[in-house]
This record gives sequence, C-alpha cells and structure tokens, in this order.
Amino acid sequence: MKATSIIGIIVLAIATSNCGTIGVEGEVTSSDFPKELGLQADTIEITYIAWACTCPNWLPDEYFDLDNDKLSEKPEDYCIFIEAEQAEMKIPDEYQLGGYRNRIRLIGRYYKDKGISRDYEQQTPQKPEKARVFRYSHVEVIKPYSIWDFTDKDEEGRPKVKTIEKEMKAFYE
Repeated sequence: MKATSIIGIIVLAIATSNCGTIGVEGEVTSSDFPKELGLQADTIEITYIAWACTCPNWLPDEYFDLDNDKLSEKPEDYCIFIEAEQAEMKIPDEYQLGGYRNRIRLIGRYYKDKGISRDYEQQTPQKPEKARVFRYSHVEVIKPYSIWDFTDKDEEGRPKVKTIEKEMKAFYE
C-alpha cells in the first residue's frame, strides 16, 4: 500500500471519528487570541483535517504517525490553528476540502501561548479548546491541491476528485 493511501485512510478515519472534546458554548473573543509571538522562525508542513467538532483543523506532518484514537481524543494537543500575517495571504476555504492529498508549507512563528487564531471562523455556538497557533508570513502548496467536484460524478455517483495545478502559483506568489 502506498504511503499516501495509508495517510489518506488515517486522516479519513480521524475526520469521521468523534472528538473527545466538543468545546464550551460561547463566542470567540479577543481574550481567546494568543498575545505574544515566539522569537524563532519555523517552517512547517500541514494538512487540513475536517473534524466533526470545533477543533483546530491543521495537522503538522510530524503527527501523522499518531494512533487515531489518541489524535481524536484531544486534537488540540496535536492540531494547530493558523493565522495569516496579512489578510491577502489567508488560505481560501476551498483549498481545505481535499483532505490528505493537500499539504501546505508555511514559514512563520508560533505564538508563545495557546489560543484561537484571529482567522478562525466560528461555525457553531461552541468555541474550540485553545491550541497552538502558527502565524505565517509565507505559504506554498507543496502538492497539487485536490478537491471534490460535486458537480462531476463518477459512474457510481461519487464526486470526482479535481486536481488544481494551474493558477495556484499566482495565489502564493
């Protein structure tokens, strides 16, 4: 089995599992934002996970080998929030749909304290547990992005995967 297939199965299992923590009800406020950036610049590679809860959604590659149960029990211990240094660098929502095949390289710094990203968009009455937040100043797609195309289905009625290779570079230049 190819490594990408194994990673895909792991991420799919994680994404469809229940999170150990649902979060507390309430609105994300400025007191939830981390305050002070660390001094050390870092380069990280991340993949988006579509949790079934209000959890941080970006998994650094260093945690791919974790046991699914351990990861889904406390995702805020492993997954992170990301925050763009400049608004025009924010990663568009449609680039988060493809799952395990989409990896992004970021250059930036972690905040010293845990919190919730200023870029986090609250979708439910629950707010997520605080987690590490990485503020990036440079972003690069390191694999072509794949998204599900719900308008184009295969013979069995499943959405086809659409790979976006063109025009991606312009977004990140």
